[in-house]
Amino acid sequence: MAGIPKKWRYPILRVIWKYVYERKGNIVIGITGQPNTGKSWTGNKICYESMGPKSTVDDFLCFDVENVIQKTFAYVKYKNKPITMNMINEIENIPKWLKENMQFITFRPGRAILFDEAGVGAYVREFWSKVNKVLSKLLQIWRFLEMIIVVVVPGDMSLAEKTISRFLSMEIIMVGVNLADGHAKCIGYEHIGWNKKKKEPIRRRIKGCKHRGFIRVKAMGKERADEYKAAMFMSKLGAMMGLAQEFKITKEINIGRTKNVWDDVKYLQENPKQFKNKRDKWDISLIQVHLQVGYHKALQIKRCLQQKEAEKIIDISA
Repeated sequence: MAGIPKKWRYPILRVIWKYVYERKGNIVIGITGQPNTGKSWTGNKICYESMGPKSTVDDFLCFDVENVIQKTFAYVKYKNKPITMNMINEIENIPKWLKENMQFITFRPGRAILFDEAGVGAYVREFWSKVNKVLSKLLQIWRFLEMIIVVVVPGDMSLAEKTISRFLSMEIIMVGVNLADGHAKCIGYEHIGWNKKKKEPIRRRIKGCKHRGFIRVKAMGKERADEYKAAMFMSKLGAMMGLAQEFKITKEINIGRTKNVWDDVKYLQENPKQFKNKRDKWDISLIQVHLQVGYHKALQIKRCLQQKEAEKIIDISA
């Protein structure tokens, strides 16, 4: 205990300190529980406490796979500025660029990401089915960056893909909220292994809630609570608006969901103004928004489109 700074001596934060600062790795925390038991409250509090008073909800809150990837990169600094997806897209040869710019790339341990399902439980399994495709790579970069990953899941972890249970370091089960004294109650378990026969994690209660005891999580101040509430509202509204767009696109043109990427390329060629930026360049963000596809699908569409355009130029010059 003597070597741990005072702010990290609380039960949950003590475990985070051990994984991130003592072991120089990452920690993946799952928060589960029924509605109105303090899941979002606790996840938000963990990230604020870990990252410090200067952090804002926009620094760590994520609601989709692309957002998780973007925020992960944003914690890596190139010449003291966050790496962005636009910056990455402009790099022609990534290994060469990394070799030439290694001395300019830095990061700080203990940066956090919070994936909160925002009450839309139907998206949780879909989220993890997408993340599982890149999960091993994400875990490697999270471990290298010594990050804190918090996942909020309604009910219990069975709603998330089973694979994620293999990577959890700590599970926090919310019991309820006492509004009178401004505390949420929870039980914290550290995952210390994997039971191959039962195909489930081996858990032990963390210090602070043993012998059937509970951890008390104090509420945030009003300003930060209001900030988080506003962000949650926008996420829910955004999710519903995205559903409306997806329904229209799927019903009318079925673009972005086709098995053949060339159908999407043809659609872009027929409607270029919708997908080009002010510099008359194909814009991945616009492709994502208007076709309702993920970043990697949008990048594939753009590259195939550029290939088509290059072939056309060659034909003309021939």
